[in-house]
Amino acid sequence: MAGNDTVKNLDTKSQLGEITPVSFPMWLFRARVDGREEVVVEPAAATPVPQLADLQIPAGELGPFVAEGPEVQEIDATVALETGLGWIEQRGISDVYESALVQVPLWNAVYTFDGREYRALVDASTGAVLAAVFPEKAESPYIAVAALGLILFGLEGFLISNVLVKLMVYLATAVPIGLLAFWVARKV
Repeated sequence: MAGNDTVKNLDTKSQLGEITPVSFPMWLFRARVDGREEVVVEPAAATPVPQLADLQIPAGELGPFVAEGPEVQEIDATVALETGLGWIEQRGISDVYESALVQVPLWNAVYTFDGREYRALVDASTGAVLAAVFPEKAESPYIAVAALGLILFGLEGFLISNVLVKLMVYLATAVPIGLLAFWVARKV
């Protein structure tokens, strides 16, 4: 979960809770696009995680899933094949020659950050983390640095008429604004 969209150190400051295996239904379509085979998947059940539509199914033979270990939560397919085909057509793909309902293995992970509980799905075959809601970075420090830079550079632009002096003042202002932006990016 660490990344540019999440709070700093989410991966080290969160506490991992229960992890349960989930078998999620996906419509898998094989189609010919510009003379080559393309594999596209669409969710076959309602989900609050939009990234499931962009899930990549690893290449190779598909085989039956055999659960080992903890009981696997199986999600029932609720999206009709015709609906999935409609979504594929909306993408501009029309030469579908194979369709299948596949069960994708996921992990449902619960974690706590800053006293609040969150959930994320982890693709069991690739390790990709899929989350609809996660702790986000505070935007106000970034906006404050941008506003400060806009005000300073704007004032300097209007008040200084000599181009050479204006350029030197811009350069002198850019250094502390750049360092402040770097500091905010490291802290937030």
